[in-house]
Amino acid sequence: MDDAPERYLSIMDAAGVDVTCLNCVFYGDARRGNDAVAEAVARHPDRFVGAAFVTPHYPEEAVVELDRAFGELNMKFVKVYPDYAMKLPEDPSYGPILEWCSARELPVMLHSTFLFEPPNADVYKRYTGLHKRYPG
Repeated sequence: MDDAPERYLSIMDAAGVDVTCLNCVFYGDARRGNDAVAEAVARHPDRFVGAAFVTPHYPEEAVVELDRAFGELNMKFVKVYPDYAMKLPEDPSYGPILEWCSARELPVMLHSTFLFEPPNADVYKRYTGLHKRYPG
């Protein structure tokens, strides 16, 4: 993410965007990505809102990283990226992540459809079901 925040800022300025959400899913290491986001937010707190990234690839690390991201890094919401895990968000492996967020009434950001699922997926059923399971 080295110079990305400055590039983002110039693009934001050109487009007339004052504030945007920032997350980093590019390293595969949630801790490293979250640290990069926190650094960018610290340098430009009036322009960036930090989103913590975690993945069910490392279930034993996900909740620990969420605790750190919100307790130490002051993230505002959670980003999950099912295309990396090749598991839909209703997969049980997301349970600990979604339970943690629901218990704290934190928003979770993810795409509505995924590259690895059929094009006729019932998105409405997916997200109403997730909301019923994790109402926070």
